[in-house]
Amino acid sequence: MAGDIFDQRRRALRFARAAGRQGYFAQQVAEYLIERVADVPRHFGRALLIGDGGGPLAAKLGAKVDRLDIWPPHKVINVEPESYDLLLWPLGLESAGDVPDALLRARIALRPDGVLVGALFGDGSFAALRRALQAGDAPNIIARMHPQISLGAIGDLLHKIGLRLIVTDVERLTWAYPSLSALVADLRDAALTNMLSGAVHPIGRTQWQRAEQAFMADATRGHDGSLRGRVDARLLLFTAWAPHPDQPQEKRELNSSIFDKLP
Repeated sequence: MAGDIFDQRRRALRFARAAGRQGYFAQQVAEYLIERVADVPRHFGRALLIGDGGGPLAAKLGAKVDRLDIWPPHKVINVEPESYDLLLWPLGLESAGDVPDALLRARIALRPDGVLVGALFGDGSFAALRRALQAGDAPNIIARMHPQISLGAIGDLLHKIGLRLIVTDVERLTWAYPSLSALVADLRDAALTNMLSGAVHPIGRTQWQRAEQAFMADATRGHDGSLRGRVDARLLLFTAWAPHPDQPQEKRELNSSIFDKLP
């Protein structure tokens, strides 16, 4: 895709490496999405699960669940329109080169009154990691982390592509890690590491040591006496429905015009 800020080949490799691992972040996100699906008072005849990180989701659904590898994202184009009652998207949207188009394809796959339930790590997530990597690279700062979307932007976008009865909220999550390496390992298992286009800039031993030191600079001692660095994230969760005549009417004003290119 021309102008994609993400490297298609690198992205495919990251997801292939994470496939089937059911890592820590995937498990946590699955639990949140299971709660939101359980809040929907209806039976789903057919569901689509985008990505490989949803094993727990598939096991909990009382529906026929199809699986779609998230990469390459153009595969969503080949899904038959209006063929699913439920579409689940646990993580992966963070690194879509064209978020509006990716969600538009998902919306097309929904039957009238079908529901999209998804999650992604939003703005302000993993700030401690960003600071540590910048400290390691200083004075020549290198872009190693992806741009992050805000809750308001995702809500506006869902409305813009034609979805209705939109509910968005944030889960503020905090973890304690014994090292930067342990955090990166969990991010790798969830395919959340660097997929940006451009030259690869390996982190040398000296750079990594500086990054580890910066990460642990504000560490606190746990109950076992070990030092642990704090990691915060904002998990953006969203639920939205394909239009149907029987739905209640709603009024909503957009907060942003950044998606004006959409029809």
